[in-house]
Amino acid sequence: MFSKNDKIIANGELNAHLIKKITKEMNVKVKNRSGKTKGYKFLDTWTVDDEACALLDEFLTNRKKIKSPLSIFSTCSDKELKLMSQVLRKKFVPRKKDPQIRKILDSLEERHAETKFSTAKSSQLLQNIRNK
Repeated sequence: MFSKNDKIIANGELNAHLIKKITKEMNVKVKNRSGKTKGYKFLDTWTVDDEACALLDEFLTNRKKIKSPLSIFSTCSDKELKLMSQVLRKKFVPRKKDPQIRKILDSLEERHAETKFSTAKSSQLLQNIRNK
């Protein structure tokens, strides 16, 4: 995902904190959105909840899903990141989601554990097929 001497814009305090820890030995430059951004990789706080909601939204509304952004949290839920942010005392604000779609997914998740993770995995597979 990252190479030595990469330049990264990390969206969010938790994201920036963790990416600095992960890439400490790689001489990676991490900054927030301010200033010049040309030549920087944008690292978002896109979670499994975001991916599942985006795919369900695409199917229910027939709108094209946005391409999943680069994220180190793509296998984490919003709930997990909230807990991590409390432990590390770093701010994390989940992305706003359509309340109806969120309700559907939460209801499915309640009855069938791993629904969000399975939906997100399917979304990635569909994205790979579309890119071919």
